[in-house]
Amino acid sequence: MADPAASISGNEPASLQRSLGLAALTFYGVGDILGAGIYALVGAVAGIAGSCGWLSFLVAMAVALLTGLAYAELGSRYPHSGGESYFCQHAFRSENAGFMIGWLVFCSGVVSMATVARACAGYFAALVPPDWNPPLIGIEATVIVVVLCSLAA
Repeated sequence: MADPAASISGNEPASLQRSLGLAALTFYGVGDILGAGIYALVGAVAGIAGSCGWLSFLVAMAVALLTGLAYAELGSRYPHSGGESYFCQHAFRSENAGFMIGWLVFCSGVVSMATVARACAGYFAALVPPDWNPPLIGIEATVIVVVLCSLAA
C-alpha cells in the first residue's frame, strides 16, 4: 500500500484504492437516487401537475440520464476523488472555483436533507395523536438535519 504522505509530497503519483464492489456501489446509487425525497414529493407533484405528473418524472429521468452520462465522461477522463470540485478546479485552473463548487454541493446536500427531514416529520405527525404538541415535530426535523449535517461535514 502506498504511503499517503509520499503521495502528497510528490514522490509517487497519487492513486485511489478500490474498496467498494459493484454490489455496494449499485445499492449506494439506487439508495441515493430513490432516497426518501421521492416518497415525500410524489404527492406534491401530483397536486401541481395533475394527470401530467408522469411527464414531469419523464423529464426528470432524461435530465438525470444526461447528468449521469456527463459524470461518466468526466470520471473516466479525471479519475480522482472530489467529483464536481475536482472537475471545476481542473477546468478553470482555480482552487477557488473548486472550493466554491465543493461548498455548493455540500449546501445542496443540506437542502436535500432538510427536505427529507420535513417529510419524516410530516410522516411522524400522521402517526401521533392530533392533540400532541406540534412544536416537537419541528424539533425532530431539526435534530435529523443536525445529525445528517454532522455526518456530511
